[in-house]
Amino acid sequence: KLHCHVYDLSAEEQPEEDDVGMHSITPDQRYLIVYGGVGDDESMNGVLKEAIDRMCGRDMLFVLRLCEALRWELPSSLEEESFRWRNARLADLGFLPRHEALEVLSWRDPDGALEGTSPMSNTRPPPTVHDEDALSTDLSTSVVFPWDALKDGAAAFAQAARDLSDEGRERVAHEVMLTANRVHAAEGGDAGDPEAVRGTARQVIDTVGVALSYRAQGDPARLGPLLATTPGVTLFRVGHSLSLKLQRELRSRVDARDSGLQGHGLLRLDSPLREVAAGLLRPRPLLFCGLLEPKRLDFRPPSSLVELAALGRAVAEIGFRGALLGARGFGLDDAKLAAMGEADPAEQPSHGGILGAMLVRTLVDPALPINASGPADEATLAKARKLLDDPPARLKAIDALVERAKAFAPMPGAATADDVDKRVRAYATHVLDAIGAELRFVDDDPDQRFVTTVWMKRGERSSD
Repeated sequence: KLHCHVYDLSAEEQPEEDDVGMHSITPDQRYLIVYGGVGDDESMNGVLKEAIDRMCGRDMLFVLRLCEALRWELPSSLEEESFRWRNARLADLGFLPRHEALEVLSWRDPDGALEGTSPMSNTRPPPTVHDEDALSTDLSTSVVFPWDALKDGAAAFAQAARDLSDEGRERVAHEVMLTANRVHAAEGGDAGDPEAVRGTARQVIDTVGVALSYRAQGDPARLGPLLATTPGVTLFRVGHSLSLKLQRELRSRVDARDSGLQGHGLLRLDSPLREVAAGLLRPRPLLFCGLLEPKRLDFRPPSSLVELAALGRAVAEIGFRGALLGARGFGLDDAKLAAMGEADPAEQPSHGGILGAMLVRTLVDPALPINASGPADEATLAKARKLLDDPPARLKAIDALVERAKAFAPMPGAATADDVDKRVRAYATHVLDAIGAELRFVDDDPDQRFVTTVWMKRGERSSD
């Protein structure tokens, strides 16, 4: 409609001579089709002409109806009909409108019954159609399915698929791709990017594997029957909901009274806990890979129960550190930091830096009471640097911190004073090790402007 003009020769309709370029005439000599619209090039016109000429040789009646439609139907109605056809076709392949596709990322009780409740639950590969021109919606042989995932013998999904019949594997592959397409649409992905769709499919397989491992409860013999009898979308939602469960736990810790994580509290977390929190609080909770491999900086969905367990421990540590340094513990909240000149959240010290300042002051003068009295100065840091490798001095500083922290029990993740003792001791040891590792590479007079592991006073370096 937008790229050609149709003239009825039987009604003596004729184009201007200058307007006749590339064209076709229907075999019954009734219609003249002139190709060329605003902005069209020769290649576009050639494609249209070839398509019409081929259709004339295949289905003349269709071409005649098409010509009448091109003459009289409005572009708006044609576009609406095409749009509906396109959406229906995409929906058959799992690419739903985003507001509908988001259902696949909704909560489902991981311990609830596994009966499918989604419209996709009873999907099976459609029967093979022998008409070569028919549009197939069978995704069991999709070229973007990550088939190597079936060969990973250590993965739960591969172990479960190994026990399935050929028909069962076809059903699973179809459902995985249908679910992957739906997840891809929910996340706003490009349906025309095969590598991106393949990546989403692999994530879906990993998430299904997490669900299989969780519901099998450590029994490999249950993996195959679970995959054979449970719809793929149901398993995906179970695995995804395990991440949502951790997200809910983190939010409850942040919202708890005197959590120390409200306001700018999350920004004061040390790396990688700060990035872990950022990943978990996304609409689709993600694992910060640097939690397990320090050199990595990317995010992805958790792919095993081991990774979920690591995230669970990180969430517990986030709650503990927030309470220890926040209003419930040493009392450094946004208001107190602002009163100390640290109102800018981008410049506020991390939990590790605050604890480091407390520890270096105690290293230098064990008689000082342990408290969050503010940043350390260069002179204190220079003296503390010489004591970082002195085990008795380190132990005294850590013991003083532990005795003070015991008074805060119970705390999130530490119900008793003994629990607080263990967690604070481990955290303080880690902070002192980090300070020592950083100061080994500076001279005997550390410049506070380049120290990141200790909360230091701002301003120009002294000239003394």
